[in-house]
Amino acid sequence: MKKSICIIIALLTIFMCSCSKTKIPYDVQENINLNYNNISASYNNVWLTNESICYLEDALVQYYCLVSGDKKTKICSNHGGGSGRIQRYGNKIYMMEEYSSILDNSKYLLKSYDVASEKITNLFYVNNCDDYFVLGENVYCLQYYWTQDSRKLSLNKYLIGSKEHTKIHDSVISFGVIENNLVYITEENQEISIFKYDSANNTSEKCGQFFIEITDEYFTDYIFASYTSDYIFLTYTDSEEDNSTIFRYSFEESKVDTTILQGDVYSNFISYSDYSYFALADFSFEETGDSDKTKTEIYKMNNHTGEQIKLGQIQGECSIFVGSDDGVYVHEQKDRIISYFATGEEKKIVYRF
Repeated sequence: MKKSICIIIALLTIFMCSCSKTKIPYDVQENINLNYNNISASYNNVWLTNESICYLEDALVQYYCLVSGDKKTKICSNHGGGSGRIQRYGNKIYMMEEYSSILDNSKYLLKSYDVASEKITNLFYVNNCDDYFVLGENVYCLQYYWTQDSRKLSLNKYLIGSKEHTKIHDSVISFGVIENNLVYITEENQEISIFKYDSANNTSEKCGQFFIEITDEYFTDYIFASYTSDYIFLTYTDSEEDNSTIFRYSFEESKVDTTILQGDVYSNFISYSDYSYFALADFSFEETGDSDKTKTEIYKMNNHTGEQIKLGQIQGECSIFVGSDDGVYVHEQKDRIISYFATGEEKKIVYRF
């Protein structure tokens, strides 16, 4: 009995300490702006601002955490099945968690947290949510469903504070934001179409179109997109050939060009305005089965000229986060750190998990 009480007290002590202070502070940053490509081009579960970092802590019990300086706050637990996507917009943090799962159908709950009042609000439930972002008063969700031969994504709009729901398109491969407007991409017979959405009138206008040649029948499952005012970048990784293709579509010239890289980019290509950043991984470790031996190189690319500059190299796999043209934040999974790479600068560690 005494042993059980001691264990409970120890656990409570750890919990209380972790809610107040962290020994590893988050260094204040200067050039992190809101970039929707961190959502549309990746599956990043870490969100950075100049003042804070928020993420889903993967422990025995999963918690959404907010770290500012040396203060760590556990916002709330993730009651779902292990997945959760967190995003911060100004003073509001949004969390989408898998609330329940039955066979191939899952129910997701979107919650918000007001940093000033520390109030948590359950906003709405949504079925089979693949990804989401907040734009104005609306939440845009990609929701998956299955046909006889493939997995599809429908694009839907939800009004914050109500149960109002609008279907925008039945089958898309990506969504993003250009100049504060929703943009999405569809594919049919390797023809890529780009649409801009008018939320007020619930109408879509085609603003670009091009063809790509990929032999993989299910290539749309491995396409990731970054959006800028001048270009749209699509990345596709061929795991059998161990190479990645970057497709750059120019709005001004209405044409596409391609760049082939040796290695695996997958979802680690994120654009800002004039520059893009990507992590190129060498998965030859698969012969030994040791993922820590993965060699990953970090690059910066000029969006207009295609010029590439190697910024550094890490061991193991990673995900990236881009908040400006100045540099890239790299979540190094092996070392459990967030590091920063920029042209002409030494690598800097900004947070340790």
